[in-house]
Amino acid sequence: MFTLYEGREIEWELSPEDFAYICSPEHALEQSKTHYDLDERNYRSKFSPFSVPERLYSRQPTWRRAQAGYVDPIYDSIKEHLQLGWLIGVDTTEQWNWVENPFYVDENGELICDSPDYYHEWFIREITDGYNDAVANRNGLKAEPTQKFHYGSSYSQPEQHAQAAKTLNSKAAGRLLAAGGVYNGNIEGYAKTAQQLGGDAPAGYVQVLNETTAGSAIALASIGAAFGLGRLGSMQEIESIEKIYGARGPSSLREFDPDLAGGPLEKLSTEGVNITHAGVDTVELHISRFEPDIANDFMIDRLRKISDGTLAPESVDLNYFTHECREFQRYCNLGWESGQPTDGVAAYDLWNNAHTATLEEFGLRDNQLYHPDAFK
Repeated sequence: MFTLYEGREIEWELSPEDFAYICSPEHALEQSKTHYDLDERNYRSKFSPFSVPERLYSRQPTWRRAQAGYVDPIYDSIKEHLQLGWLIGVDTTEQWNWVENPFYVDENGELICDSPDYYHEWFIREITDGYNDAVANRNGLKAEPTQKFHYGSSYSQPEQHAQAAKTLNSKAAGRLLAAGGVYNGNIEGYAKTAQQLGGDAPAGYVQVLNETTAGSAIALASIGAAFGLGRLGSMQEIESIEKIYGARGPSSLREFDPDLAGGPLEKLSTEGVNITHAGVDTVELHISRFEPDIANDFMIDRLRKISDGTLAPESVDLNYFTHECREFQRYCNLGWESGQPTDGVAAYDLWNNAHTATLEEFGLRDNQLYHPDAFK
């Protein structure tokens, strides 16, 4: 059964053999929707941000509520904490595979992350340290090498991949076919096979495209090598997939539509930026369109002190200041100098596209915008 653990607990809760079955943050989030209650409305008291949510026994998935403003509190915190390794998802009942399990144990008993550039360094360090501590707790006895689920290179046609994939659940079959489609330059053929499989295969096909075609050539190469697939699809093929299925920013790890973000993306920096009174006024004007938020109030107060010369700026202050100013510019470009759509879904899409595009321009993630004290 899929289970969530706090990152600091895994050295005690998991045996060294279990670490190979740690799920990728994306797969862990999908599983969490089904197995845990991520809806804050179902909690009588305030949810502790670093806790494991309550198990969901109804088996009805929890979807992110599209709402105006920044967060759907529990859902968004679980998503971020999975990416950072503060929460870890594990399922030892499923067979190991390259798409959903980023770690494996090699013949020397060492835990290996096959695509380290695809995951946050904290996520990798939390799991690696946990494994080493779990081995130490067992008097140095390491895990046996992982039994990998592997497809040979002889499976070169979509129909043959589909036949092999029947040993997995249908969504996993879709993921395998997606990898094969990209690497063999036959996206349409493999997509057709996924449709023919039915069930959750089409959803798995789309999922892996969303996860692997937004700038991570290393992740693609790893999947291809693991499955013994052929050549990597051309950049034109990959770009065409992104236009169809959307993109995941390589810095932010957020999905967004760059064509609806208020202008093309540029490479920006906080170097040489001065936090001025006029700039803080712009930030405050932009933030006022959203629901009141204590963390934003805290950051604006810091910016005011910095512009007054009573507080020295830290990198997080510059990140927040430049991000909000640039995000405001994108809102204006989209016709929203003030206010936001009354429809909750439209308001979220507007914010998500502008917000994520701005994160990408500065090479940031959400957790780099706020001072740690903003959440105390």
